[in-house]
Amino acid sequence: MQRNLIITGLPRSGTSFLCAKLNTIENTVVLNEPVEIPNAFRANSIQDVSLAFSQYRKEINEKKPIPNKIKNGKFIEDTAEADERAMYIAEVKDDDFLLGMKNTLIILSNLHRIRKAMPHTLLTASVRHPYDTIGSWRNVSFAHMNTGQPKFLLNMVEADVNRLLTRIINLEPLIKRQAQLWNFLAKQILRHRNFLQVIQYEKLVTNAANTLAPVCDTLGLERIDASQVPSSKPRSRHNLLSKKEKAIIHTICGESAARLGYELKSHII
Repeated sequence: MQRNLIITGLPRSGTSFLCAKLNTIENTVVLNEPVEIPNAFRANSIQDVSLAFSQYRKEINEKKPIPNKIKNGKFIEDTAEADERAMYIAEVKDDDFLLGMKNTLIILSNLHRIRKAMPHTLLTASVRHPYDTIGSWRNVSFAHMNTGQPKFLLNMVEADVNRLLTRIINLEPLIKRQAQLWNFLAKQILRHRNFLQVIQYEKLVTNAANTLAPVCDTLGLERIDASQVPSSKPRSRHNLLSKKEKAIIHTICGESAARLGYELKSHII
């Protein structure tokens, strides 16, 4: 069985950071938001995702350049600061390398379809405290997150999800829209948690080596050397929200957040 990995999670929950760190491991290639994923769902041909894994494996084995999110020779850790692709030749030592692909919104909204089409592929999902997640959405230039209206998703999901997302996209005011979107995505993770490895952003940034150890062990990867990954402080964004906005988020997201390990009450001051 080939070692394939799909990385998903809440937008702004450290998925690009996760890609960058995994790419430091020998015999590992992780592609940050390859265009094949949205193309497959746009065409309603999920099997194309599996075919993309096979095609990239072939190109990597043949030492052909492939696209990835890279700037100045380094894998991009935060797409809000840099979001560009470059061609590079991925270095692997044998055919049994790990190949991963990352996408947040599209994969999260279609988890059951991905699981059915690719049952032997490991999936990870990153999460983040809702106050900091939504605060970060307010602080980026990505219009679909800034406005809480990822309309492009409507053509990439099944009918029941389309109806739910349509209701969310049309909600007013903005804070209710963003809170409901966070809650929808969190519930997707919780609903499929039995086959996901859930990673908290706060733990990933603070101690990437220990946090990723279970993922590395499951995939048969060499663990990340802690000395090569300095500890960072998670970025706080809840100060970008008002007390009233936090109260609305608490009402809408509180139960899902608690199930993911986040306490909201202490943040309402």
